[in-house]
Amino acid sequence: MKEKGFCKHIELRWKNCQTVFPPSHHESGGVYNFYYDEPKELPVFVDTEKLISVLEKYCVMNNEKSEVRNQKPEEIKKNEKITYDKERLESALNHLGEHLPAGSYEEWYRIGFALVPLGPDGEKYFIEMSLKNPHYNDTDTELRKKFKQLVKDYDGRVSLGTIYHVAETYGWKKPMIKFWYVDDGGKVKINRTRYKRFLESEGFCKYKIENNYFFVRIENNIVEEIDSIDVKEFVMNYLDRLPVDEFDGTNRTNVIDAVIKSVNQLFTTQFLEFLITRIIEFNKDTKENGYFYFKNGFVEITKNNVHFNNYKKLEKHIWKKQIIKRNYIQTERRSMFEDLLFNICRGNQKRFEALKSGIGYLLHTYKDPSISKAIVFIDEKLSEGAFGRSGKGLVIKGISHIRNIVIEDGRNFSPSKNFAFQRVKADTNIIGIEDIRERFPFDRLFSIITEGITIERKNKEEIFLPFNESPKVILSTNFSISGVDDSTIDRQFIIEFSDYYNKNHRPVDDFGKLFFDGWNEEEWNDFDCFMIECLQFYLKRGLVTYEFVNINKKKLIDETTIEFYEFSDGLVANKEYDKKELYDNFKKEYADLEKLTQAKFTRWLKVYGRINGLEVKEGKSDSIRTIKFCPHPRSFSQLASLRGRSGREKEVNPDGSDGI
Repeated sequence: MKEKGFCKHIELRWKNCQTVFPPSHHESGGVYNFYYDEPKELPVFVDTEKLISVLEKYCVMNNEKSEVRNQKPEEIKKNEKITYDKERLESALNHLGEHLPAGSYEEWYRIGFALVPLGPDGEKYFIEMSLKNPHYNDTDTELRKKFKQLVKDYDGRVSLGTIYHVAETYGWKKPMIKFWYVDDGGKVKINRTRYKRFLESEGFCKYKIENNYFFVRIENNIVEEIDSIDVKEFVMNYLDRLPVDEFDGTNRTNVIDAVIKSVNQLFTTQFLEFLITRIIEFNKDTKENGYFYFKNGFVEITKNNVHFNNYKKLEKHIWKKQIIKRNYIQTERRSMFEDLLFNICRGNQKRFEALKSGIGYLLHTYKDPSISKAIVFIDEKLSEGAFGRSGKGLVIKGISHIRNIVIEDGRNFSPSKNFAFQRVKADTNIIGIEDIRERFPFDRLFSIITEGITIERKNKEEIFLPFNESPKVILSTNFSISGVDDSTIDRQFIIEFSDYYNKNHRPVDDFGKLFFDGWNEEEWNDFDCFMIECLQFYLKRGLVTYEFVNINKKKLIDETTIEFYEFSDGLVANKEYDKKELYDNFKKEYADLEKLTQAKFTRWLKVYGRINGLEVKEGKSDSIRTIKFCPHPRSFSQLASLRGRSGREKEVNPDGSDGI
């Protein structure tokens, strides 16, 4: 305080909430009790700016932000003051002190790591739990030495949630928080402060990405994004399952009735905003590896190895929708899904590898700024309308059985519309837009592919997912993507689908059963192992290119007309043409295109050169304007696969090395 005789600092606190100004070192560990009964209503809201102005008037405000900036990330985690439920933590540790079995040294150390952020309180809890356990014979002094070593080795990966998870493994049940009470008149009322504490004890909290908050529930390190309806369903199910003797002094019906009457207070976004914000560290794919999460464990994939691990070794969090609802069983059998892809590629090995690498790219959730592309599945066959039935949708469906995909119908979808991406959430891995129409505005996806995604939601605030948190993109179409500029080319990796499968010859004709729906456990195991192989192939080789069949033709037709494509077949490289003479010859041959102007025809000539990888040189001799097409090392179709964001041609490898 600015005047002597006052206390050293002001503590702004709410039950189970950490101190705001400045960090508190109170012996309670940041958990306080009210001197009198708990308040029946929420505290009066005070605007942050007003609050700070009052503090500045009466207090000396030290700028502690610069100290944090100079700290290393691991030091910030070590010094970070965290909030916790003292009653719940002590209950779990008391249980572990009595029930942690002999030989559980790995779990014992994990519990110690989880207590490190609590500082002296954590050390006290660690010693008390260890001394209480009959299987650990260390003295008080030895335990203090071990805890000091834990502090040294702590890297921030283990949280208090680990303690609760371990305790539950050995039979602990968290203390029940009754958020209702009976007033003097015999009516059941809801205590909103205890209700908030109840939700937080059940894992409900806020999670922050950039400046956006998401409501989530954490259960055993598994995170699920939720909304107010999910909270409502959880609370009602909880009350329905609660034993009768827990409703002491009232009954289940009266409590449920009180909850329903308070619905406009308990289940609103405004109330959920009061939930504690937790720092959640997710187990993410990196540049060198990727992860698949199954029911019985998780698989870590690197370019050289595949390791299957027990979930006990997973110390970070994962999204619930990341978990594949199957057990992982390693197999060497060939998957029928692999045979399907091979047929789609008509047995061409290089083409098959390109498709395999594209699938691996999508399965790899790591976002590398130097390899920011949409994967484009396109029908090889030239046709005036949508051909279809070539297997594009089936391959996308296969990817959806491994990663969380939001699929949109491209025939009716516009990325420019309000709420176009409102189904995308923080746990979405891929956005799939199927059967996009001709002249689809691909440029509207540029920022999503290379920068991040802004999600507008009805009746909610918009949220922004930055590049490293945003989904990858896959498109399927029979039409080429409009545009031959660098920005369009650089953001595509194109894979052609042959017409091996069509409306008259379907996959079921070859394999005798429907894909996915008709599979048995062995076939799913084969599929999972092949998808792991795809991700590993991408980590080894990056995006693999091949010689396209019809991309140049299809692109030229879509950018101009079928007539110009036929006419351009007679153009010769390194020959100087009179522009007007070319234009007149074209008009004479295709008289129906009477509205075609000389300027538009010249643009078509430039598009022809660009698509075919020819350098276009324009000149003027007296009154004659000329054009010449000079050979370039690669065609458009090759550039569309090889160019990085910088515009430099290269084979795209995940390790950043150039393959060409």
